[in-house]
Amino acid sequence: MTPDNPETVHLRFLTSIADIEAATWDALADTGYPFLKHAFFLALEESNSTTATTGWQPFHVVVEKGDDDNRTAVAIMPLFLKDNSRGEYVFDWSWADAYQRHGLDYYPKLVTAIPFTPCPGPRLCVAPDQDADEIVRMLSVYIPKQAESLKASSWHVLFPEQAQCEAFSEAGIQSRVGCQYQWFNREYHSFDDFLARFSSRKRKNLRKERQKIVDGGITFEKVAGTDITPEQWQQFYQFYQSTYFVRGRAPYLTEEFFTRAGQSMPENLLLVLACKDGRYIAGALSFVGSDTLYGRYLGCIEEY
Repeated sequence: MTPDNPETVHLRFLTSIADIEAATWDALADTGYPFLKHAFFLALEESNSTTATTGWQPFHVVVEKGDDDNRTAVAIMPLFLKDNSRGEYVFDWSWADAYQRHGLDYYPKLVTAIPFTPCPGPRLCVAPDQDADEIVRMLSVYIPKQAESLKASSWHVLFPEQAQCEAFSEAGIQSRVGCQYQWFNREYHSFDDFLARFSSRKRKNLRKERQKIVDGGITFEKVAGTDITPEQWQQFYQFYQSTYFVRGRAPYLTEEFFTRAGQSMPENLLLVLACKDGRYIAGALSFVGSDTLYGRYLGCIEEY
């Protein structure tokens, strides 16, 4: 698609992240936000976690400038064609029901999001020498047109950072507000610094709870991504699966996703394992950003 613009602009849609070179994508997605990395999307695809079968058909947007013989990518945006609402952590089932009751199809829909990851962050990455507001306005016109051609009901941008949320709103995209609880380090130098913000009673209760873990003989092992062994990945995946099995459903991600991410972006991974009596009983995997630790996947086989 080529929007009508004095400077030739092209919108290219990718049905696989492999259709663009990692260096080109990552040069634009160099934000310190690990979930925009080419390696992250590739691990999702190659592990069959984001496919048409799972309801996450890649349809990523690349904005290019130049003529047909010499185009330069100036912006990228993750995009998926979805035929369900699973794995978004935005509960729009009531919208789908309303569409159905009025004889309309809610699915498919276009979704700009990080699959299975409700972590706010950039959803559009624009080269520094480009006018980001201009590109937002252009996408706000042409993505709905693309949705119409695909017979998609709508286009959703999930968990964008605040500035981009405001930019899309100014471009005429309706906004909705959710609520999250996030922890910020208010210049704490120790856990006691953090506890100092609590009342005396709450400080006492927290210390008592933490002591129970010590008295129970539970210890913790932190493993950087480069040091995670195949056996530890297998053990962690059992913990991850258990989180879904207790709710009577299969996990979103395959074991292969984690091993692939461990191979392609180990610098962004931190695994914490809980140990008791010489064996692992729980685990939590975090993704490491430039200034944020994103705790994403966790589970246990025993509860304490």
